[in-house]
Amino acid sequence: MKESYKKLLMENEVDVEEALYRFLNNESLYYKFLAKFLEDKNFVNLRNSLFQGFTKEAFFYAHTLKGVVSNLALKGLYKKLNTVVEYLRENKLEKAKEYFVIFEESYISLCEIIRQD
Repeated sequence: MKESYKKLLMENEVDVEEALYRFLNNESLYYKFLAKFLEDKNFVNLRNSLFQGFTKEAFFYAHTLKGVVSNLALKGLYKKLNTVVEYLRENKLEKAKEYFVIFEESYISLCEIIRQD
């Protein structure tokens, strides 16, 4: 992993060191999983179910995505997504939608960074 790319990830609240620990310090494997993250459908499914008013389905996708984000040590995304999950858990759909917009902005930004390498 290029040092500049690694630094960019860390500046965007990715705990690269924690992730590499989980991936047995195999940078190429971690990068492979970051690239696969871009293909993950849980984000799109979450957005669709959330704005169609399907709270139960939105919770499922948000919770699943939270696990993926956590495993990749995407700390900034995790914090924001966790708030969405908790609003959905409490059946506060409108609050979840409001906070999803904040999460979505960070998600898109991080995806652009991941695509850079």
